[in-house]
Amino acid sequence: MPRPERPLAAFAAAFAAACLVCAYFAMPTQLYLAATVSVLLTVSIFAVRTRRADLSFAAIGFFAGFVWASVLGEPLKLANDAMQLARSRGEGVFFVPTLVANRLAASLSTVFPERLAPFLRSLTLADAHEFQADGAMYTAFSMSGVAHIAAVSGMHVSFLMSMIGYVARGRNARIAVGVPTLILFMAVTGFNPPVCRAVIMAFFAFIAPLVRRRGDGVTSVLAALLLILVANPVSASRISLQLSFLSTLGIITISPRIQDALNAHIEGLRWLQFQTKRKRVRPFLTIYNFAATSLASSVGALVFSTPLIAYYFGYVSVLAPITNLLTLWAAAYAFCGALISAAFGLLAVPVGRAAAAVAALPADWILIVARNVARIPFAAIYVANTYIIGWLIYVYAAFALYFFLRNRTAKRTLNGNASNDDAPRLRGLLYPICGSVMALCLALLLTAAMPRGTLSVTAVNVGQGQSLVLSDGSATAVIDCGGTRHPAANTAAYLQAHADEDVELFILTHFHADHAGDAIELMTRVRVGTLIIPAPDSELAFEILDYARSLGVRVFIVMQPLTVDFGESTLTVYPPYGEQDNEACLSVLATYNDWDVLVTGDMPEKTERWLMEFVDLPDIELLIAGHHGSRMSSSEDLLDDVTPELVIISVGEKNTYGHPSPDTLARFEARGIRVYRTDLLGNVTVRAK
Repeated sequence: MPRPERPLAAFAAAFAAACLVCAYFAMPTQLYLAATVSVLLTVSIFAVRTRRADLSFAAIGFFAGFVWASVLGEPLKLANDAMQLARSRGEGVFFVPTLVANRLAASLSTVFPERLAPFLRSLTLADAHEFQADGAMYTAFSMSGVAHIAAVSGMHVSFLMSMIGYVARGRNARIAVGVPTLILFMAVTGFNPPVCRAVIMAFFAFIAPLVRRRGDGVTSVLAALLLILVANPVSASRISLQLSFLSTLGIITISPRIQDALNAHIEGLRWLQFQTKRKRVRPFLTIYNFAATSLASSVGALVFSTPLIAYYFGYVSVLAPITNLLTLWAAAYAFCGALISAAFGLLAVPVGRAAAAVAALPADWILIVARNVARIPFAAIYVANTYIIGWLIYVYAAFALYFFLRNRTAKRTLNGNASNDDAPRLRGLLYPICGSVMALCLALLLTAAMPRGTLSVTAVNVGQGQSLVLSDGSATAVIDCGGTRHPAANTAAYLQAHADEDVELFILTHFHADHAGDAIELMTRVRVGTLIIPAPDSELAFEILDYARSLGVRVFIVMQPLTVDFGESTLTVYPPYGEQDNEACLSVLATYNDWDVLVTGDMPEKTERWLMEFVDLPDIELLIAGHHGSRMSSSEDLLDDVTPELVIISVGEKNTYGHPSPDTLARFEARGIRVYRTDLLGNVTVRAK
């Protein structure tokens, strides 16, 4: 059967590709023009030879996208930024949407308990600041594969349309109620590209019967993408739009096939064929159909978006289909219930709280599932080593080969007695599924089998901050976790890439954000045995302490020197010798035979002198530069006392503090100390000799 032509879809896809190229690659206009003309001529010639209209439209779309993005991309971006600023201030036409958003947000905070209000504001109004600030919960959602539930997108538009369909009966009533409601929702959520995409597709669904046209999902989603990019070509580079588009495309093209396979499997069960008319089987069929639909939608959404998630975020949630199966139904009820409760709360707070008591049940269920799934070992797989990347490539290759062989077999038998059925059979899908599971196990085993060696120290590139990983055989310790470049995610990715899923010791030198800001998130991502900290002295400190105790982590507050066996090495943690701010830092000395490394946190020169006065420090081989290379740390007295051979500076690229200081670098150079910087080298690892 020949593939149907979709000229509009081809034009839109090529237009989007051109916008994406213009957004990501700052090439000269002449080179863009030459490349575009070459593509236009090549595709046009091929289209003429094959007589396919969609190829011709694709060539025209690429040329049009290039011209539009290169000429109007920047002006349209500035206009969009100005519109977002006006919306945030509630000016002009945005007065009503901003007022509605603020009133609903205030009502949600009033009628729902504090544990749920941030999540529900993110779920319904795209007000995600407070929800994302809760590092533990946001990380749990990400690792379990349900972060999309808390990010307003097309799924939430479908929830809203279901509410509209329940209230407004009849096509005309749905259009009359749905169009203004969807426009208001789009404005309230800030014209988020995924929401705009879904609303435009909903309008297409409303219009199609009026013009007597049959809807086509692929054309609809690509046409919606085209309209968004015409309004703002630069939005092609937004991660949210890319993920929304690819997820929707997978739901449209892949999910129906998966659901057909699941339905064909259940219909083929002989015992069920004889029991179908009995009432006791009908609940089972209802549950099965619901589970099949949810699973098909989840897998379909992940097919095209998973590589992009791995590229942008560095990990893949392997349990996402199961977690979505457990939570998507609850998300629909939580979304609708939250909006209804907020509306009632505006009229009468007691009524709103009564409705919220019911709506809180599915919301609590989502939080419970996300939190517990995230704690399962390897709930998220970090694509930080060759074995895991190879596994991901194998998964796609295995399924591609299966569908290729199946389609070729179907074509050969089409003229015989074979059924012309495009749905894959569930039994056949078990081969690539089982192969993928076995390949993942092999990748994890190979990762675990990598040689460990003796004591090693790695400064993870976390931007302007510090996160150190110490490893000695099977023992692993992390010192600090804070910075400007996803410190918890990058540290967890490094740990899993080296088969260090368990962290025996987690040491925080002090509680400033650039050293401890992501401590809670890291404890969510990896299992921590013992937390070693100075005396809590801030709100962040007590939050970390309370969260660690809630996980059952042992906590030691260092008031005097503490010595810990660490594989074949020894860690000695010294208490703060100052009283406030950077002076109140723990310091750590790691020793393997005659090889030593010293970590001083953000300790200034005055406190370094106190440390040398109270502690007999040995000559060391490696120094972690204090305070990211600040001129107030790594003093001449300390350098002359411990005589390091190597220095690692954990520092952010182009930071506003001027770190590392030229004075500090001059001190290192004058003593012949070799310097390694994370802003120049990325992760830096030094191994004991």
